[in-house]
Amino acid sequence: MKKKLPTFRSDREAGEFVEKADLTDYDLSGLRPVKLEFEKKNVNPTTRPPKKGAKPRARPTSKTRS
Repeated sequence: MKKKLPTFRSDREAGEFVEKADLTDYDLSGLRPVKLEFEKKNVNPTTRPPKKGAKPRARPTSKTRS
């Protein structure tokens, strides 16, 4: 007889269980497929100005072909 899946209090706890457990020992017949949808972001990330006193970063130089 297969074991019943435990309940978890967090995603982290569930992730740790899945990493360590042999899922072939558990009854997965009650699970059903889930379709996830993600929306594209329409906003560009914000660029922050450098902090006062911060040294400017060197920009990579382009190599010229000879």
